[in-house]
Amino acid sequence: MNIPYSIVLLISIYFLLRENQCHAQMNVKDTTINASMLGISFGYHSPQMDLSDRFLPNMMVGGNYMYKFSSNWIITTEANFFWRDSVKTNDILDDILNSQNLIFNKNGSMIEVLLFERGINAYLGAGKIFPLFGPNKNSGIMVTTRVGYLQHKILLRIMGTDVVSLTEEIQKGYDRFSSGISAGAFLGYLYLGNNRRSSFFIGIDFLYAKTINRRGYNYDEMSYDLKKRDDALLGAKAGWILPLYRRVAREYYID
Repeated sequence: MNIPYSIVLLISIYFLLRENQCHAQMNVKDTTINASMLGISFGYHSPQMDLSDRFLPNMMVGGNYMYKFSSNWIITTEANFFWRDSVKTNDILDDILNSQNLIFNKNGSMIEVLLFERGINAYLGAGKIFPLFGPNKNSGIMVTTRVGYLQHKILLRIMGTDVVSLTEEIQKGYDRFSSGISAGAFLGYLYLGNNRRSSFFIGIDFLYAKTINRRGYNYDEMSYDLKKRDDALLGAKAGWILPLYRRVAREYYID
C-alpha cells in the first residue's frame, strides 16, 4: 500500500516534536538547548540577473521549520510564495492586444488582460547561530545556506470570459513558465526569547537559480526558448518563530 508523502512527513514531524519536548530539560535562559521552531516569514526581494529583465521587486510570504541543536547548529526547511501584480515585459501580448491592452471575446466585447508575477520556492538547508549578543546563548547571528527548487511565471489574468484566442493552452505559449534547481544564503539575527512569544529572525536573503523555460516555445517571438537562465533574488526577510520545547519548572520559579 502506498502511503502519501504528506502523511509520512506529518508523522515524522510529530514524533520529532514529541522527542524534542521530552529531552529539553533546561531553561532557555541557562544554556543552549535543543528546540524545534515553527515560523512564518515575510520578505521583499529585488530581481537580479536575468530575472530583472522580466520582473519588478516583489513580496514574499512563507513558512519554515527549524531544528536547533544544543551546539547551535540548525537544520531548516521552508517554502515560499512570491508575487507582484505587474511585470516589466508588458509587450508579450502585443500581437493579439490593441493599444489599450484589450482583446475581443467571441461575443465582440472588449476584454482587458492583466499580467502578474507569480512564483514559488522550497528549500532544505543548514547553518549555525553565533551567540555574540542577545538574551541567552540560543540567540545571535544566524548564517544558513540551502538548496532547493524555484519556479516563476507570468500570470495572464483575463478580466472576462470566452476569449478564444487566449485559452488556457494558448496562455502557456506566453507565460514564460520557468523553473530549476536553486541555492540560497541568509545572514541575519535570531532572537530566541526567554518566553515563547518573543522569538523572531531578521536579515538579508539571497536566492539563485539556474532555470529554463519549461514551455519551450514563445508564441509572441515565434521561436523556441532554450536559453539557460541565471535568475536571482536579493532582499530582506523577517519572521516570527514559535519555539517548541518543554521548560522545566524550578523550585521557586514563577511564570
